[in-house]
Amino acid sequence: MEGEKNMKNTEQSLRKNLKVGIIICMSLICICLSILFLMPNEAKPYYSVSAEERELLARLVHCEASTESQECRMAVASAVFNRLDAGYWGDTLYDVIHYPYAFTPVLYNALYDWEVDERDYEAVDYVIWNGPTIPTYVRYFRADYDHQWEDYANYCILDTTYFGYFINWERGEW
Repeated sequence: MEGEKNMKNTEQSLRKNLKVGIIICMSLICICLSILFLMPNEAKPYYSVSAEERELLARLVHCEASTESQECRMAVASAVFNRLDAGYWGDTLYDVIHYPYAFTPVLYNALYDWEVDERDYEAVDYVIWNGPTIPTYVRYFRADYDHQWEDYANYCILDTTYFGYFINWERGEW
């Protein structure tokens, strides 16, 4: 009888210890998962660009939007990246920026006429790290005095710059 009682106590003790062990294991799993999800990831940029491409884009942003707000400067950089992503204008930022007749400062060989300031780099860096600030279908911008293109729709106006797209672009008509 005493042997049965000891056996029963041992069995109850084992069950209790097993429950405690399971609770401890579950707690450790929860802690490990929390740490895994709360650990900061290594920051990776949205776009991977060389130092030369960053400089070239900052120069274009300066030439196109030096008197505009940071929001407008970021939108200019975004439009360039949107063109790069579309693939029509080339495979590199250099190709997109130097695409024939795409940007007036390139057309008139003026990219290196002015000093780029910190605001231009900040706008470019923001888009490099965070992605475009305008929808990916918005690939064009122009001054407010030149906004009469056929089949062109405005997305927004920032400062004195219109950002937009061609209506039939998705169908390959533009």
